[in-house]
Amino acid sequence: LSIYFEVVNLTNLPVFYFPSQEVSPYDQISSDAEVISHQSKTILHLLNKNEPCLIISTAKCLLEKIWNKEDLKNNIFEINHDTKIEPQELANKLVRLGYKKVQAATSRGEFSIRGDIFDIYPMCGESSRIEFFGDEIEAIRTFLTTTQRSQENTNSILISPRFHVLDVENNINKLEEKILSVSYNQELKEVAHKDLEEI
Repeated sequence: LSIYFEVVNLTNLPVFYFPSQEVSPYDQISSDAEVISHQSKTILHLLNKNEPCLIISTAKCLLEKIWNKEDLKNNIFEINHDTKIEPQELANKLVRLGYKKVQAATSRGEFSIRGDIFDIYPMCGESSRIEFFGDEIEAIRTFLTTTQRSQENTNSILISPRFHVLDVENNINKLEEKILSVSYNQELKEVAHKDLEEI
């Protein structure tokens, strides 16, 4: 990380820090939100910006599993003043992306709902507060996680996944189909069903 700060002061190019995850990408509980945040910022820049940049990383990171490019694109969405969505629908989308509902959003990957106020701390960008009126968005502001006080108006919020493994339920269904397609023996099929239910 110290190298990152040194390089930032030596170039005008965008510089990104791409840290290594200390746990398996399948270990959803233990994955560090700040590590995912740095990785998300880097990947999103590569996907959306047609300009050179510098990435500070390690050889270990090159061997780690991260998002499939298409999966990541399909699981990113923006919320702005023109977005029409019910708060509960938004909550469901966030949960599917690995976000956690809490009393007060203080860490990346968390969201909270209090009446028409919807707070999100996305993986990229600042913690943001949405004021709803039905399925319409009346205002979007940043807020301080320490005091929970609203700050400046903002135009949009970019939502990216909390974890590397996306659409777990669908992946389990695909795994079940593959296992059962090669499980010709009925008894083996029953064992496979039992194991998949435990997952």
